[in-house]
Amino acid sequence: MVDVNRLQLNTRRYEFSDGLRDFQSALWLLIIGVLMWIGIDFQSVWLPPMRSLQDTFGNVVAAVLIFGVVFGAMLIFAKGSLSLINVYLRRRWLWRETGIITAQAWPIPRSALLTSFGIILLVFLIGFWLAQQLGDGWIILRAVAFGTGLASGYQYLILAHRLQWTRYRLVALLGVIGTVLIIILPIKFGLMGLLVSLLWAVLLVSNGVYALRQFLIFRREMADAA
Repeated sequence: MVDVNRLQLNTRRYEFSDGLRDFQSALWLLIIGVLMWIGIDFQSVWLPPMRSLQDTFGNVVAAVLIFGVVFGAMLIFAKGSLSLINVYLRRRWLWRETGIITAQAWPIPRSALLTSFGIILLVFLIGFWLAQQLGDGWIILRAVAFGTGLASGYQYLILAHRLQWTRYRLVALLGVIGTVLIIILPIKFGLMGLLVSLLWAVLLVSNGVYALRQFLIFRREMADAA
């Protein structure tokens, strides 16, 4: 008799069994961290070209050009990296014998995503109140970083529960602890954002390396048994 619950669990796990989604998420986080670092700590580099565009085309057109290029490139990367994973790495290498499934955008419930947004908003409001009380505007930015790390930890806990994999619980725990340790450092906000992104990226890469190694061992055992 077919165990339907086990079949559904294995289907959810299948996409994460080779670690490639972890590598993609890690690269995505690194890109965001670098953009934050440059955008906040190196304003002297990109503000002059921005002002030049404003003088030439006006404020609205200049903003659309710059942010359109940045976010457009990020969207292209997101779509392209998924295609690279599913078409080239999986179809032609890892899953050539076992078949392939269609990737989900993010395999956690919408309610969990809304809860994550609520966590970020709540921490932001608390940070805003503390900034008003203490007269330190940087508290708001640190609250945003902490709220984002906390929300990410929550999402990976949900993912760990849905996949029943302890390794994602470890990612969530270490990610939140590391985020707290980073935001209390006396450093610039851009660098802080880069370090937080780097922390989560390292955790995800480590997780992905472990998953890929286990997957390759499983594939080799299947080939030997055939």
